[in-house]
Amino acid sequence: MKLGSEYRLRTISQNTTLNVGELIDDCLNFLHTLVLGQDAAEKLAKTEHKLHEIEKIKDNDKTYKCQKEILFQDIFDILEDIAPEGCYFGTHPGDFGLIGFWDKALFSVTH
Repeated sequence: MKLGSEYRLRTISQNTTLNVGELIDDCLNFLHTLVLGQDAAEKLAKTEHKLHEIEKIKDNDKTYKCQKEILFQDIFDILEDIAPEGCYFGTHPGDFGLIGFWDKALFSVTH
């Protein structure tokens, strides 16, 4: 399942790049507003299970590391998989405080 063009240039989170917990919340809140295909829904369920499991870890540094891995390896992958055609999911090339769906052409112009 790919999102429609109405999600092109859509910001999911802003100014939270240094706060992994807020960024996870923003991404999950966005994903919960969508009707996901079976594959993405299964990946999301597994990801949420992983997040629930790391709540049991008593070491804050280890918890942070696990959250960061889940964010970038699992949550961002789901969002990249459903990105609208011609878009990628990640930081805006001109403003790293914006996380969302950006036109691939925009990325190539800035680099």
